[in-house]
Amino acid sequence: MALFFRRPLALFCMVFTLSLLFSSHTDSTAKIVFAVLSFLLFLLFLLLRCRRKTLLLALTVAALSAQLFGYLVFDRRLLPYRAAAEAGSEVSIPATGEEITYTAAYGSAFYARVETLSGMSAHGVIYVEAEEDPCVIVGSRVSFSAAVAIIDFRTEEGAYLAARGALARATVTKDVEVGAADPSLRYRIRRACTGQRTALARRLCAAVPGDTGELMAAMLLGERSLLSPEITRNFRRVGLSHILALSGLHLGVLLSVVRWIFRRLRLPRRAETPLSLLLLLGYLALTGFPVSVVRAGIMTGAATLAFPLRREADSITSLSLSAMLICLLRPAAVFDVGFYLTFAATLGVLVQGEGQRFFGKVPRRCASLLVTLAAILFTLPLLVWFFGEVSLVAPLTNLLFVPLFSL
Repeated sequence: MALFFRRPLALFCMVFTLSLLFSSHTDSTAKIVFAVLSFLLFLLFLLLRCRRKTLLLALTVAALSAQLFGYLVFDRRLLPYRAAAEAGSEVSIPATGEEITYTAAYGSAFYARVETLSGMSAHGVIYVEAEEDPCVIVGSRVSFSAAVAIIDFRTEEGAYLAARGALARATVTKDVEVGAADPSLRYRIRRACTGQRTALARRLCAAVPGDTGELMAAMLLGERSLLSPEITRNFRRVGLSHILALSGLHLGVLLSVVRWIFRRLRLPRRAETPLSLLLLLGYLALTGFPVSVVRAGIMTGAATLAFPLRREADSITSLSLSAMLICLLRPAAVFDVGFYLTFAATLGVLVQGEGQRFFGKVPRRCASLLVTLAAILFTLPLLVWFFGEVSLVAPLTNLLFVPLFSL
């Protein structure tokens, strides 16, 4: 904890994030007990006279704020869906298409954003399953009657759906009525980015046929739907599945190329910062804002802004801040396995760096091995918990192939 006590902002963000994780994965009784204990600690620290009184008060405020936020975005939003599920009857649902999961002759599935549920206010996202393909696109206004069921995030399927923001699932009993697309700027940007990502992935696969093109589409654009199950399974077996997911590794390589181009064009340093941030935001939008890239984007943005602001960038503070911002902007990320893995791996790498700073530098030949081992060590408990398997050759394969995939 000494690593964080020297960084009050990092500690505040970490307490908020961990409290929100606890709130989202526990029942109402545990939440009430945790909130009461946090409030009692706040009163205790308020009365005590100690050296770190302000910091301790701030940490209890962070815990209480996370509990309140978790109640508003999870428990309160679930109330109308829970009432509809307990009623057991079909409900009329007007919604807006958010994401298309699959379309086929035997049916389709998509995520839809709901505003009303049988006339009641019900903000949130539901997972819709239909027996036919209604040709829904992102931003389509849809209306249907369906039976509603609450998602159990404790199951593997439930956690997968909850990670994408779904509060409930709806089984359509009648035809889905599809209206005009939502003309708002938000959906127009999403449709444009989705179309561009799909078109670029297809062009890339056409230019580089075979598995190589599919791998490039996954690593550069995050379009993993083109990958065959065999490739995904083989990468997981050897502990290289993280290479297929967009992460800080890919973002760092792309930004290095961009900065090299800026230097070749002899752009002033003041122009590099806003242009880099704009390109970073554009790339995040193009890839669909995956958690790992958003985390790397926030950390990179903080480091980029540090130079014009004449501040020293601190990676651990940036990591903690990015975790809290992701939870605030996308609360469903607390159910995403990738959220835990990307932050655990990055924290392991940063802690290893702090250890080198304290104990002294190691030879360059050993540095890559230490980074790999630190990331594996910090993600090992999560891999065992979520997947029940660990690759014994992962340290060796990461040491050999990660530098090659960075080229």
